[in-house]
Amino acid sequence: MARSTPITKAEASHIWKGYKETKAAIWALIDAGWDVVPESKHYRAWCPCEDDSRSTQVSCTPQNDGNLARRLAKVRSRCPNRHELIR
Repeated sequence: MARSTPITKAEASHIWKGYKETKAAIWALIDAGWDVVPESKHYRAWCPCEDDSRSTQVSCTPQNDGNLARRLAKVRSRCPNRHELIR
């Protein structure tokens, strides 16, 4: 499956404008090397591992900002290569 072009931090700031915790979690994903790409109604964050199956869905309008941010942080921490430790 071909991926779209990943979004930048500036685009993420615009998309999750009213969701401060989610925006910070998305920025952390982007800084760790994850690709956040648009899908039909949502976004998908792809792990930078060689295994192309690691991804998670990200809502544009989360019901609970804190819960989505915590879920994204948990997904990022479970990356098999722990990319934040490589830098």
